[in-house]
Order: sequence, then structure tokens, then C-alpha cells
Amino acid sequence: MGKKTLYIFSTIILFFLIFLIYIGNTFSVSVSMPRVRTEKGFEKKEDWTREIFAAGEGGFEEDTAVYTIKLPEEIMGKEDFIIYTIHQNIRVCIDEEEVYSIQWRKGRNAFGKTPGIHWSYIDIMQEDSGKNITVYVTPAYSDKLTAVPEFYIGSKEAVVADIVKKDLYAFFISVGILLMGIILVVFWFVTYRNSRKNSNLLHLGVFSAILAVWLINELKSTVLVLSSPIVCSYISFISLLLLPIPFTLCARELFYDKSSISWKVLYVLSIVSIAIAVVLQVFDIKDFRETVILAHIMILSVFLVTIYHIIREIITIGFNRRLKLNIAGITCCAAAGLLDIVVYYMFKDRGQDMTLFCATTFLVYVSVLGVMAMRETYSMLEKGKLANQYEKMAYHDQLTGLYNRAAYEELVDEVDVNASSCAIIMFDLNDLKKCNDVYGHAAGDEYIMLCAKMISEVFGNIGTCCRIGGDEFCAIVPEEKISYCEKALSDLDRRVEEANAQKREYEVHIAYGYAIYDKELDKELSDTRSRADANMYRMKFAMKGTQSR
Repeated sequence: MGKKTLYIFSTIILFFLIFLIYIGNTFSVSVSMPRVRTEKGFEKKEDWTREIFAAGEGGFEEDTAVYTIKLPEEIMGKEDFIIYTIHQNIRVCIDEEEVYSIQWRKGRNAFGKTPGIHWSYIDIMQEDSGKNITVYVTPAYSDKLTAVPEFYIGSKEAVVADIVKKDLYAFFISVGILLMGIILVVFWFVTYRNSRKNSNLLHLGVFSAILAVWLINELKSTVLVLSSPIVCSYISFISLLLLPIPFTLCARELFYDKSSISWKVLYVLSIVSIAIAVVLQVFDIKDFRETVILAHIMILSVFLVTIYHIIREIITIGFNRRLKLNIAGITCCAAAGLLDIVVYYMFKDRGQDMTLFCATTFLVYVSVLGVMAMRETYSMLEKGKLANQYEKMAYHDQLTGLYNRAAYEELVDEVDVNASSCAIIMFDLNDLKKCNDVYGHAAGDEYIMLCAKMISEVFGNIGTCCRIGGDEFCAIVPEEKISYCEKALSDLDRRVEEANAQKREYEVHIAYGYAIYDKELDKELSDTRSRADANMYRMKFAMKGTQSR
């Protein structure tokens, strides 16, 4: 996911989050419930009768379905009459006495026309035994007129326990997909600097998270625990609108031909479909629920384009392990999507069915693909570390850790003497050969490391230090730090004296000389270094004369 794509998708998600917060705080329905609730077992009522009236018939202003249910002849104590509705306004009467209602009120909501998905609980008294209970259902959308609500009689707690029990497997599968998505996204962010080229981790993670949110919101038990059934409904619609974008980006990364124009077209069309749905919703022309066909068309389009690329890759490259895995996973996703779309359009009266088998298969697929992607990313990180180690070995002196002669040559080439000046300071370790001969090479290495440490600590803050020979060191100081050179050299002399005061077998002596690039004296920096060398050797010979005396 490129930066531009990431910003666009993040902006869309942020917009929808603000939208959900807004509808959660402002959308409301009128719920009237004069009676109190109860406790006991439960029974699902299937023995209802239904009459459907078109607007204007039977005294109804809108299309209305009227359900009549006979209550048990003996009601012991108190029981609940429980109704599960999807995008339906209801009015409940017991022998013409209205005891409960859910009505969407246009004046109370900024836009939209659905009361959402509801579990309604109506208390049934002992005196209601044998009476008829009538439920008047007015759908928010025309296709919900024949969608049959679910009716239960008994204990609210027993119904809730039964629904949660039935949804438990689906819930854990959905949570598994959600956790896998979060793990992939977090892993991508943690390894961002090194895994930008393997952005499939992010795409797959985002797609999995959104899919899981949609699956969770399809559960009946979700509405039981969420305080806002309207928000729950809109989360489902928004999830479907968002799904095609990460799926397109994810599917693209699974093939060698990532630059195909078909992926870009799908991505742009997905953005456009979201924009259309939002505009229609905001201006109260069509609800998200009524424009969900746009999301379905985009999802089907992604499947078709993906199948095209699978066939194309089989023809051009042939089968391989990765392609076989992709075919299995994409086939699973396609089956889940198609099955859900078929259920949605052809079996509306069945409510919200969830394709558990396909969801389970997808969890396995996304887990395998996620592990593969993480292994690839980890391999890239290891290769990157190895490359960094090789680069460090190529440009750093193994004994002192300073830049070596190869790095020095590149650093010198990078200096633009026409733009600014610089100073070159040359260092030489006196009597290093004598230290090696008398005290051994281990003492000689210690001598080198001690002097390198002092040079690095003093000049590392104002320039770049290099070891360019066995006993030769160099510091390149930029123009703005040249004024610090004299003080740094005095500091180096002080450190040498302190080191010699520690009573080692040998004494350390560092000769140095420096020169500042001068356009009149130097054609290039090598001339400046020669002048610094000459100054260093004058000091070296002077030190040797002092030591001999």
C-alpha cells in the first residue's frame, strides 16, 4: 500500500468512524414499553398467521404485515414475548391494547430511515393467558415486508443464552480472523522500514480485520450486547463498502503482474462507489442498505479480475506452490461472497445467515498466507541485516570500528570543495613497530585501539574519523567546524598525557598535522592531505628528537 493509497484509505475509515459516532449519538427510535420483564424457559413460536396489506388497505398508511400469535392457555407468573426484527418498525398489541412499539421517526434522525436490528422484550402477564398477540410490522425497506420476525415466548435470559450459544463458534471464528488481521497490521508497522516492499502484510491484515467486523455484526448475539442497534446495522453496511479496496490491493500482491491496469481500475471504482453511497445517504436519497448492491458489484468484479489473473498466470508461468495456495484461498473467499450474496437476494425471509464453513476456511487461508508473508518479511529483514553487516565490513576497520581507507576515498570524493572548504587532519602513532617488537602484537593492537578511541572521542564530534593505514589515521572536518580543530588537538594532547600517566608497559605518542583546503594552494583535497601529512611528519620527527634527548 503506497503512501497515497494509505492516506486515502485512512481518510475513508476516519470519515466512517466519525459517521458512526454521529449516528450513535443522534439517531434514535421511539421505543414504548409500558410493561416490565421476566424470567423462565422459552419456546420459539412458529404457529403464527400473517396478513399483508398494501398501503391504503385495511386502514394502513404504509405496507404492513400483521402477525397473529395465540398465547399459551396458562401463563404461570410472568414471561417474556421476544421479537427479533431486521429494519422493521413494529407495534405490539394484546387484545387491542398496545403494549410495545418501535417506530423510526424522520424528524428525530438527520438522515436514514431504518430503526436498525432489534431484540424486543414484552412482558406477558398471567391474565394474558389464551389471548391473541398481534404484531404490526412496517418495513423500513420494501424487501423486508415479507421478512418474518423471530418470535419467542419465555425467559429473556434463556433466549439470550441460546442465541449466544448458537453464535459461539461463529464468534470465535470471526474473532480469530480479526486477531490475525491485527497481528498482520501490527507486524507490518513494526517492520515498516524494512518491509515496505512486502505491503501484502498490511493489505491482508486490513482486509481480514474489516471482514471480521462484518462477520461479527452479522451475528444475532452482537445486537444483544451493543447498546445501539442502528450503529450495528451501519457497521455492517460500511464494512461491505470498504471490503473491495483492501481485497483489490491484497489480490494484486499475490500475482507477478502487479502493474496491470485492471487493478487500478478496480481501486478507483471502489473509491467512486463509496463516494456515491455516501452522497446518496447524506442527501437522504438512498440509505447505505439500499446501495449495498454497489458493494456487491465491486466484490464480484474483484473476484472476476482475480480469476482472470489466475488463468493468465497459469498460462504464462504455470502452476507453483504459491499460485495453488492463492487459488484455494481466493476460491474460498469467492464461495463465501457468492453464497452470502445469493442468500441476501434469494432468501430474504431467512434473515442474516453466515457462511461458517467458508469463514472457517478463510481463517485457515489467511493464517497460512499471513505466516508465509511474515516469513518472507523476516527473511527480508535477515537479508537486510546481512547486507548491513557486509556494508559495515566493507567500509569499517575491523579492529577499531572507524571508517577504513575505502570509506575515506568515497568521503573525499563526496566533498564539494567548490561549495565549501574543509580541513584534513593526519595522525601517526609513533613507535608502533617498536611496541609490536618488544611487547608483542597483542600490545600493538591495544596501542592502536587506545589511540583510535582517543581520536574518535575528540574528533568524532566535529568531523569523520578514518583509519587509512596500519598506524595512520585521518579526520575530515567540515568548514563550519574548522574553528574547533585547535581546541580538539589540545584535548587530544591532554588525553595522551592522561593515558601515559596510567603506567603501561609502553607509552603512546600521536603525531598530527592539519591543513585547510586553499583554492590557491590546492587543486584537490589530495593536495590538502599532502600538506597535512608534511605538517604531521614535522611533528613526528620533532617528537622523536625530543624522545631521544
